[in-house]
Amino acid sequence: MPSLDYIEKLTGIKEEWIQNLKETESALVLAVQLPPQEHICPHCKATTRRIKGYYTRLIKHSPLLHKELHLLYRQRRYICSCGHTFNEKSPFASPYFQTSSSLQQVMLQELRQHLSFQEVARRCHVSTSQVIRVFNEVHIPRPSHLPACFPSMNLKEMLPVRSTKSSSLTLKTSV
Repeated sequence: MPSLDYIEKLTGIKEEWIQNLKETESALVLAVQLPPQEHICPHCKATTRRIKGYYTRLIKHSPLLHKELHLLYRQRRYICSCGHTFNEKSPFASPYFQTSSSLQQVMLQELRQHLSFQEVARRCHVSTSQVIRVFNEVHIPRPSHLPACFPSMNLKEMLPVRSTKSSSLTLKTSV
């Protein structure tokens, strides 16, 4: 199907994963299922292809052609010989999120433009708490050293001094 070629390029979802495409007035809905593969059990690290069952996840994807894009993802649940069950790994959906990785990237790009959480939520058609949750998942590493523009001060040299005239606290460095 030629339309699926364009959808693959615009969404990043491979054509062979797409089972069905429906269009409503406000949204596009893609039914998606990944091909079965061997998966590694997170508990015992053994590989398995044994499928326990399926369940359908509704995942919001980044908007396409000024419409919301929803994925009806038929996700497999695998069972290992050790008895533990686990979900298949998904290339477009993070565990415990109802938004795709692509939509999460769009939210973070919009937040970089100094927009409020509410404005980003309105633009992406999600709740404000969902935007906050995506923002809180971002890990910003601490710098290993301070830039050269900061003077090398020893924090022990900073002494608190109370002013007798007011109740303010001033920091004074010993020289």
